[in-house]
Formats: sequence, C-alpha cells, structure tokens
Amino acid sequence: MQKALTATVLAVGSAKVLGKIIPDISQNGTLVSGTYTIHLDQYGYTALQQTWGSVLVTIPGSTLNGSLLVTRGTNNQFYAVSNICTHQGCSIGEPIQSSYAGYIFVCQCHDSQFKYDGSVVQGPARRPLTSYQTSYDGANTLQLLNIPGLTTGVAEGQVPGKAELSQNYPNPLSVSTTIEYTLAAPAYVVLTLYSEDGREIARLADGQQGAGKYRIPFESTGLQSGTYFYTLRTSTGVTQTRRLLVTK
Repeated sequence: MQKALTATVLAVGSAKVLGKIIPDISQNGTLVSGTYTIHLDQYGYTALQQTWGSVLVTIPGSTLNGSLLVTRGTNNQFYAVSNICTHQGCSIGEPIQSSYAGYIFVCQCHDSQFKYDGSVVQGPARRPLTSYQTSYDGANTLQLLNIPGLTTGVAEGQVPGKAELSQNYPNPLSVSTTIEYTLAAPAYVVLTLYSEDGREIARLADGQQGAGKYRIPFESTGLQSGTYFYTLRTSTGVTQTRRLLVTK
C-alpha cells in the first residue's frame, strides 16, 4: 500500500513547527511523484512573507536527500536548496540550519557558508548546495519541488490495477462540487477529505467497489474558506491526492 508523505515546515535554526504540507500525488505506471505547495498566506509562514525570510522543509521517508532550505528573495523570487553540506570532510548529516542576515547559511561542522541559492560564500566547502526548482504563481502559493518516488514502491514491482482520481468540478467551489474517480478493477476504496494541516474532515467513500466510474457529490456545509485535499486509496496499491478550494 502506498502512503503519501507529509512535509513539515520549520523555522530556520529552531525546532518550531510552522505547519505541514500534503503533496499532490500522481502515478504513471510505477513512477510516483508529488508536488509540495506552500500557501504563503496561511499558517505561520511569516518568514516567507518577507524578503530574505527562510524556512526548513523536511519530508521524512522520501527520496529527497536531507531537507530543503527555502528562501524568499526580491521580486517574488524563491530559492530551494538542500541543507546537506557538500564539504567532503563534513561530519554531520544535516548541518545547515542557521543563517546570518537571513540569507547566508552556515554549516555547523566547519563554518562553511552558502548563499540562499546554494553558492559558496566561504570554504572549506567548494561545491554549491543542490538546488531545486520552485514556481510562484502570484497568488500566494509556492510550489516547492517534484520528487519521483515520494511514496512507497509498488509491491513486487507490479503495476497495480489502475485507478484515476479526477479534479473536482467546480473548483473552487462555494456550495457544492463533484469528485470523480475511475477504477480499472474491483478494489476496496477509501476516499478521504483532509484539511491543509492533515486533519481528516470527512470520509466520502469506504468500501469494496467494482470496476467503473464513480461520481461523489460533496457539499461544503460547515467548511470555512480555504484549501483542502482529497485522497483516493485503493487495496490495489494506488494513492492519489488532489487539491480542493472552498470560497465563501
């Protein structure tokens, strides 16, 4: 069974948790990928609401090597770099979690310094930090990265009975919407709606279903405006997640 991994956003240089992110998951055969999106106008991401503010994003159990240092530069430019030091003699696993002036990161092992974009400011490190592409949509959301293999692998290397979770329509919604998914083979299905911080809001389907197309009507009664996620899990090993927006 595949399991979506939740990212945790921390204040740089401390263990203060600012929030969690659930990725959008998609699957093509045995390749599973997910895109993490930070909503800058929600939670306590105050560091990313100001120029040269930084947060640390951890994704335990993923294929990502280490964690991500995410920094907001000028003109809504965002940078995401690995916090794994590139110095060969570095003796600790994830040392780069502190900063000078908000955009210079320091290895706690040997004081190598790196800029927000990963380039080396001061040795002994010589190679830049690994960088990851980001995308800012101009509406207070920041897509961090897309990593193949964000979920556990398919058992025995087999492609499971395919299932496809569609984007709900309409989206955004104010009153009601429809969630649609298709099963290529019979499976036990669980369709769950989550809040952005990972709390289960509602279980929209839970039981054995035959192959075919299913349409689940959903009403936003009792929900506040904001971002939610719905996840389809099947006994054939498929997990897919999509974003649902409520505006009132």
